[in-house]
Amino acid sequence: MQSVDFEGSNRTLGKPEGMTEEQCRALPIRDIEQIIINPETNESTKIPFVVSCWCLTLVEIEELVRTGVLWVGINGYTQPPIFITTVKPF
Repeated sequence: MQSVDFEGSNRTLGKPEGMTEEQCRALPIRDIEQIIINPETNESTKIPFVVSCWCLTLVEIEELVRTGVLWVGINGYTQPPIFITTVKPF
């Protein structure tokens, strides 16, 4: 699976210092702010998030269809809030 640039990307995240290009490539993203409205108070809160786009190989698509499973790995000691979707989120 490889990240790809996409229509609407507005920034590129560089690889962390000390990592090689083979270990981590630059990641095209789109910065977005989602507005959440509290129905009880009618107050709004802006939640920032970034979106990236990933392209699966034919072999990966076949494995996903066969198993129905997608694994997500994050470098570090915690799992930040993320979402995975097949629908363009903006």
